[in-house]
Amino acid sequence: EREAAHRAFPKRVEDWDITRVIKDFADAAERMRAAMDDAWDAAGDGDAVIVSHQAPIWITHLHVAGEPYTHDPRTRRCALSSVTSFVRDQAGVWREVAYAEPAITGDAVDVGAV
Repeated sequence: EREAAHRAFPKRVEDWDITRVIKDFADAAERMRAAMDDAWDAAGDGDAVIVSHQAPIWITHLHVAGEPYTHDPRTRRCALSSVTSFVRDQAGVWREVAYAEPAITGDAVDVGAV
C-alpha cells in the first residue's frame, strides 16, 4: 500500500546499503561541522547564520546529540523556516541550545523553489 505523505511505496533499506547511507550521513555531519567552525571563527564575538536544507541540519543535530544517524526522514524536527541554534564551548564541542519555528503558519505548504 502507498504511503499517503510521500506517494511512494515503502521500501526497506537493504542491508548492503545501510553502510553507505551511514557513511554519507557522517560525511554530511562533518561538512556541516566544518562550516560551523569556519563561521564561528569568522564571526568573532558576533553570531553566524548558516542556511541549510532539512537533511544536513537534522544530521548535524543527531551528531551533536550523539544519536545514531539512521532515522525516518518523515520524523525530522525541521519545519518550514525553522531555526536550530548551536554554540561551541572552549573545547570546541558543539551543543544545540534552541529550536524555533518563527514563521509558523498552520496552512503553509512547501512547494519547492519558485
